[in-house]
Amino acid sequence: MSAALNRLRSIFDDELFIRQSGEMIPTPRALSLAEPIKEALQRVEAALAGSPHFDPGTMRRDFTVRGVDRGNSRAFRNVCTFRSEWPFAFAPILGLRVYEVPVELAPISLALIWHRRNDEDAGCAWFRQQVIQFAKSLG
Repeated sequence: MSAALNRLRSIFDDELFIRQSGEMIPTPRALSLAEPIKEALQRVEAALAGSPHFDPGTMRRDFTVRGVDRGNSRAFRNVCTFRSEWPFAFAPILGLRVYEVPVELAPISLALIWHRRNDEDAGCAWFRQQVIQFAKSLG
């Protein structure tokens, strides 16, 4: 263990663990690395495990939906615009808050864009499929 710890200490330029009262205590740097390393290991485990059964009913996850007005992308970065029925239909399912738009909006086209790292993610695939099915149901 000491050889591996020495390599990590060299990589991170930090003691990582110090002996105190007969115990090994993590340094602040080690504590700051704990969560990102845990998440990375969980992703590796999930990738190696293959495609586990996916149940959207038990999923606990947040999805970010953004709409961008090309001419005012800075001012409207976090605004979503959809056909008027969409937010009301999605709100109870996804825990959204819906606000009426105070002006008439021109029709827009819908595009789904995601990072390629989410291509095989079961939760993202499920969410994309829900959006596609709902859009098709509206015509």
